[in-house]
Amino acid sequence: MYDDYNDDYQDGSDTEDDDDDDDENERPYTSTPQSMPFKFINGKDGMATCEKCGAVGIKHAFYSKSKRFCSLSCSRSFATSQREGKQSPTGKGDGVTSPLPPKKPAAKKLANQAHLQRPVDNVPRTLTKRAGGLKGFDWGPYLSSGGAEAAPVSYFKHCPMYDSWHNITTGMKLEVINFECDLSSDAFWIATVIKIGGYKALMRYEGYANDPSHDFWVNLCTDEVHPVGWCATSGKPLVPPKYIQNKYVDWKEYLVKRLTGSRTLPNNFYNKVVESINSHGFKYHMQVEVVDKMCVSAMRVARVEEIIGGRLRLQYSDTKEEDDFWCHCRSSLVHPIAWSQQSGHKLHATNDYRNKCLNKIAVEKYDANDATPSLFFKMKEPPNGLKFQVGMKLEAIDPLNLSAICVATVMKVLKNNYLMIGIDGSMAENGSDWFCYHATSPCIFPVGFCKINGLDLTPPRGHKGPFKWFDYLKQTKAIAAPVKLFDKDIPKHGFKSGMKIEAVDLMEPRLICVGTVLQVVGRLLRVHFDGWENEYDQWVDCESPDMYPVGWCEVMDYSLEGPRVKVEQVQQIMPTHKMSKEQKKRKGKTQIYKGPRKKRKTKMGSPLADQQQRSLQENNRDQGFLSYGSRTRPAHHSLPPLVDPVVTAVPKGSQEMETSDTSTNDGPPQLSPHSITENQLKPSSQTPRHSDSHTKSTSQPYVKQEPMDISDNLSNQSNTSISSSPNGKTALSNLLMSKTTNQVKIVTPASSQGNEQMSLLAARQSTVSPDQWSVSDVCYFLKSHDCALYCESFVKMGIDGQRLLTLSKEQIASITGMKVGASLKISELVQQLKSRCSKPNV
Repeated sequence: MYDDYNDDYQDGSDTEDDDDDDDENERPYTSTPQSMPFKFINGKDGMATCEKCGAVGIKHAFYSKSKRFCSLSCSRSFATSQREGKQSPTGKGDGVTSPLPPKKPAAKKLANQAHLQRPVDNVPRTLTKRAGGLKGFDWGPYLSSGGAEAAPVSYFKHCPMYDSWHNITTGMKLEVINFECDLSSDAFWIATVIKIGGYKALMRYEGYANDPSHDFWVNLCTDEVHPVGWCATSGKPLVPPKYIQNKYVDWKEYLVKRLTGSRTLPNNFYNKVVESINSHGFKYHMQVEVVDKMCVSAMRVARVEEIIGGRLRLQYSDTKEEDDFWCHCRSSLVHPIAWSQQSGHKLHATNDYRNKCLNKIAVEKYDANDATPSLFFKMKEPPNGLKFQVGMKLEAIDPLNLSAICVATVMKVLKNNYLMIGIDGSMAENGSDWFCYHATSPCIFPVGFCKINGLDLTPPRGHKGPFKWFDYLKQTKAIAAPVKLFDKDIPKHGFKSGMKIEAVDLMEPRLICVGTVLQVVGRLLRVHFDGWENEYDQWVDCESPDMYPVGWCEVMDYSLEGPRVKVEQVQQIMPTHKMSKEQKKRKGKTQIYKGPRKKRKTKMGSPLADQQQRSLQENNRDQGFLSYGSRTRPAHHSLPPLVDPVVTAVPKGSQEMETSDTSTNDGPPQLSPHSITENQLKPSSQTPRHSDSHTKSTSQPYVKQEPMDISDNLSNQSNTSISSSPNGKTALSNLLMSKTTNQVKIVTPASSQGNEQMSLLAARQSTVSPDQWSVSDVCYFLKSHDCALYCESFVKMGIDGQRLLTLSKEQIASITGMKVGASLKISELVQQLKSRCSKPNV
């Protein structure tokens, strides 16, 4: 194992000159005059230090018989300095002390000076000298302080070195860069693997024995870690840590004793890592077919713009705008060229592309930049050769709300055993939110799967009472897909609850976050994002390419989003006035956190809170939009801090205080140069808060301006006096008339007055031209088309019917917080209203 050290560890020399040179090389080496001197452990046996410039290298490669200089120029320069009586600059400027070696202390004195004092961290950190450093979160303290277990690399078949990682064990000896050294150039030292977590290892330098205070984490797949013997063959110095450099008189003897019988990495380990990373076969500017994130029921052509460890950054080919999409090359979202034509899947592409695909399929010849089927894994054949049929019922993971397993239906059967699945109660009329699953997909389950495994099944929208499959099948006159149609293969994956991983946020797939395996059900894993509520979890398969071992991001030099860390701030005391119970819960101590930011959820005290929350989630599902915010959780970067419920006081009816933080947090982010701003949408003249005038720009008679609840009783029946929206605000009824009445009053959704006013608004929808609508009319219109989640933003910006009809797509996207699915739906509704206005008798 350490054959390369045999020659270096031989005592004695062949010539008298070499003996002299050995004595000279025993002198200490320092980076600065103030630094602690170091002795190269292999300086006497194979290594040399230039007395002129301080360069360190292999002795036999140095100049002259004495091997004192690295080159002829250094030798001549040194001789000239000696003749002129000048002191060699190496002792000061180049890091080598004066030629006279210091007197060696006695062995007894060395024992008393075994350890130098150093600042000791209670938790080992990840140490690195890489140019890129650590991007984002550092796993070191997290794994040590919490005692967490990281999932082994061998569990991730799509990751580098998964098939040989089981050979890496604790107790291995490695040559690791010496972080406890003041040398100007990199030096190394032998360290022992104490613990392995993913790609990372907890290391301890030789000489510290059982002292864990100097332990540190390193990534085994970086160029800072090498097998034993690498320094001797590469000309790198072995230097003991400065805090224990005087612990042993003969470090060579100590190392030989410690290395005997130990194991190390293979010599070509680092080359294998690089080869494994690039084994996917994809190249830049390759063309693929990938799901259209604007309409998940269709595919689009895209080209590969970036490759990071098998993850592809794809740019849609039919657009000039910066519109990219991240996914792994093994993801079920990406396919080879001509796949849509072969499988009968809907494709958004030009006729020219379609015709070329037909020719490629016929002759089986592809262009140089085409991703061919050979780059993709072949899908398994369904068991028993059976087939799904249209109309069959099953249970499936909702691709637009990955924390939910829902009641679903087979809407279409494609070729090659692919299915189009729709979520019952949430399907768009045009089928834009149907999603393609293979018949053997681990994300679809037979009827009763959730009940058998104790999981929550999300019933169809509008379903009342407990959901029972027998009654539902009878009501819909449908049949359940036979159990024998599903793939029941469960691989021995090894994942356990509590294991730490790095997981892709599939609603914002460019982000990789610190995650934990929360639950294991067969091959199905529930991944929890550390620091976030369970409602943001994701159900994924054990072989999902969107999970990675601890340290993967560091290997790829990719940013890792850490858990949310709460830091309480001093609460501000506001003027005390009476307020509702829900207002008290809504205000609280601000929490500042690091890592991905997600929209907070206000806890609701109503017995119907779960049903209301489900309704809000369904409304936010949108029309078939995948990723970047079409789910209950918006994108990380656009979310406000979480607010803990704590009692504070706000002036009654104060709208400024209600929305004091909305301009930067709760409001839609201004991410586009064409984004509409509040000032652009607000009336030109500022209306006083206690004015009786409203912001409507036309003279159309306005509906009686009395407090009302336009939330339309989200759960159809509610006994609460007020509900909360997912972003922590009060229900829309509290803000609806903020610009048109003196103050907002809270009324019960079940009040007869509210019902009458809702009826009035409904009647106005069919009798009043849209360009004459008030703000309330606009909100009712949005609510009636499942866009209630965005009513508050429209009210806040005072958008009435006339302004609604003039909104551009960019402005609508800004109002919805860049939720493309919702923006498309609202834009389509606006176009319908424009058509209605153009008719003569409306």
